[in-house]
Amino acid sequence: MNKSNTKILALLLTAVLAASGCAGADSAPAEESGTQEPADQSALEAAADVGNTVKEEESAESGSTETEPAAASSGKTEMKPAAAPSDSTENVQTAAQAGNGTGQHTSPEDYGRPEEPADSTEADMNYDEVDQKAYEDYHFVDVFQNEYEAVIDENFPRNIYFQDSFVWEEDRMTYAGDDRYTWRTGIDVSEHDEDIDWQQVKDAGIDFVFIRAGYRGYSAGSLQQDAYFEKNLREAREAGLDVGVYFFSQAVNEAEALEEADLVLRMLDGQALQMPVVYDPESILNDVARTDDISGDQFTRNALAFCGRIRERGYAPMIYANLVWEAFEFDLARIRDIPIWYADYEPVPQTPYFFTVWQYTDSGTVPGIVGPVDLNLQLIPQE
Repeated sequence: MNKSNTKILALLLTAVLAASGCAGADSAPAEESGTQEPADQSALEAAADVGNTVKEEESAESGSTETEPAAASSGKTEMKPAAAPSDSTENVQTAAQAGNGTGQHTSPEDYGRPEEPADSTEADMNYDEVDQKAYEDYHFVDVFQNEYEAVIDENFPRNIYFQDSFVWEEDRMTYAGDDRYTWRTGIDVSEHDEDIDWQQVKDAGIDFVFIRAGYRGYSAGSLQQDAYFEKNLREAREAGLDVGVYFFSQAVNEAEALEEADLVLRMLDGQALQMPVVYDPESILNDVARTDDISGDQFTRNALAFCGRIRERGYAPMIYANLVWEAFEFDLARIRDIPIWYADYEPVPQTPYFFTVWQYTDSGTVPGIVGPVDLNLQLIPQE
């Protein structure tokens, strides 16, 4: 496939997906200021959890539509950047020092940051061992089984995991036979999962969770908090799970990305996290979205703005991405020091790039949660 065909495929993808490894996570509902717009059920049906493409059509699921944010006086959805909480220094220090039972913590300096091999020879050796040669072009499929060809970006750390170490055990993915890494299982949830029995979730072997903090609508762009965020955060922590959060972004520029980060920070109010705060940009299927014409450069700038603000406040940032976003949207060289939550529902991760968490299915089952749930595998370097 020549480079012009690659470009055509990228453009076709943009048209089909109407537009970025954790998520994947969720989509935001369509909304118009001061109007109530019925949801399009076909959008929900076409957008089954595909990672960086809408994973749930919010209004179709709930029967509601998004409205513009409440007045700033509510303190909930104000779009102005927030001032640091009065006790932010003490609380954020606690967040940065909180352990997650694995020897890692959410310090921006060292959580899940891609670790490069000692030299390029070692990197090439590891790639050969897993039969992933250091070729210029690579091929992959998306969730719809559309095929793509892309050029490897040599400026981002390589995937050095052993492909044959990813093994299903019953209904969970594991990682075995590689003494460099251990693993654990997590989920990601939102208000769509409604009431969760978190003790059952913990007893079922789930170690961590990414909880949606909120979302920006893809039409008018209003900011919304996830209705179950505080409840999920409190009860998951009480049950003993390590907790991170994510925000579904439809930012069209850096200013909006900062608004999204500031909303998350206000909601956290300095509370300690054991997992990162994730920037989750997504494409919208079967509808017109405010981000349809955003360039890859702008998406990259938005991600850097959000993650930079999160890091400034003492939390570890992370970016949610699938391989289409890695190949055709993000400028990987500019986000190389930010860990990736990678979404891919193929039997093994297709990406040639390093990632920290792999979202490997959107149809998992977990006691305590009604309906399908996203399952994730975290890979942790052995000390």
